[in-house]
Amino acid sequence: MVELRADGVTVATGELVASDGEASTGGVTASVRLTLPAGLAVGTHELVAVYAGNDAVAGSTSQPSSYIVATVRPAVRTDGTDWSVGHRDAKVISVQVVAVAGVVPTGSVDVYVNGSRRATGTLDTSGTATVTLPTSTRTALVTIRYTGDATYSSSLALPRILWVR
Repeated sequence: MVELRADGVTVATGELVASDGEASTGGVTASVRLTLPAGLAVGTHELVAVYAGNDAVAGSTSQPSSYIVATVRPAVRTDGTDWSVGHRDAKVISVQVVAVAGVVPTGSVDVYVNGSRRATGTLDTSGTATVTLPTSTRTALVTIRYTGDATYSSSLALPRILWVR
């Protein structure tokens, strides 16, 4: 049995497997593949592998190794947004911040019209937000910025032209 410890806490365990696929015994080169948990916090962690040993092989502990968990830059999309609207129509922007590895983004998005922030929306439990621009909005360049959270860094959607007819 091998334990992987991050900052002194066991985060993964596994069995050693010899290079020929058989269970590890003394004198045989063996390895283990461990998966770090998806919830490992952003930042630098000290990792140590600990082998408990068996009747034939003494236990051992590796030297500490630094492992950096970085934030992810998510894709920000505006699928379902009508970019050509009438003067009296609602100017509604649908924003999706795309989850990576099943971790749903949280936080908010800011909507900029010709470079000025005009609206903010809060992401729901699926990582989407619906933002309504002021009715006075005319044809303009619209940019959406996701502000980021503990897992995801801030990110921009591709700028779009909102055509108001």
